[in-house]
Amino acid sequence: MSTAWVVMGTTGEYADRCYWVAAVFTDEVAAQEHISKLHRTYYENLDEDEAGGSYHWWEDSELYRLMKELDPKFKHDYPGTQYYAEEVPFYG
Repeated sequence: MSTAWVVMGTTGEYADRCYWVAAVFTDEVAAQEHISKLHRTYYENLDEDEAGGSYHWWEDSELYRLMKELDPKFKHDYPGTQYYAEEVPFYG
């Protein structure tokens, strides 16, 4: 048995919080580098108008396009989007 690192995305708060699998890696360093890239892309391109919550109009934004390239299931809601890695057993 080996180990995999599942990169999880999360947004929203309380009952509206949602989680999704953004990527899976067999190397912890690669998973952490991907998380860093996701966070860097998100925060460097987040417009102050987008920071406040979920808006349908912003799906045409550069932020949305860039994030969807890195995370096809990307979501954005108040208070923003965060990523983290979960270590899981890999039976492949």
